[in-house]
Amino acid sequence: SNICRESGLSVVRSFHEIPSQLKLSSRLIAEQMRCENTQWYVMMWYYQRMEPMGALLVFFVSLFVAIGRGKIVTPSTAALALSVSLEMIGRVPAVLRMMTEITVEFNSVERVFEYVNELPREAPAYVEGRRPPPDWP
Repeated sequence: SNICRESGLSVVRSFHEIPSQLKLSSRLIAEQMRCENTQWYVMMWYYQRMEPMGALLVFFVSLFVAIGRGKIVTPSTAALALSVSLEMIGRVPAVLRMMTEITVEFNSVERVFEYVNELPREAPAYVEGRRPPPDWP
């Protein structure tokens, strides 16, 4: 428990506050984990949506291979098409995640660019006509 790491463990024990401190510690840990749990839920939701699309891709590639067998598709191209489509199932979510991260990072770049170029400049630190007298503290 986090109480053991605190230097006030003897004070907590002497005032018989161990149950309330354990509740507080558990609540704080749960609050800290909320972001990670939310991210995990979003990723699971995303993969549940991407897996059926990947299955459709493999299904249509397999259908094309079955229909074109002997005419358009040779056994080696069929194996290549199926292996590439299976590989795409794993790569598409990673590519989409990278594109999302790049978009978010460029959002901050755009914000900095706006701060630099579009905001009015501050007044100079020293204005010669408005300086205090030399004897002023």
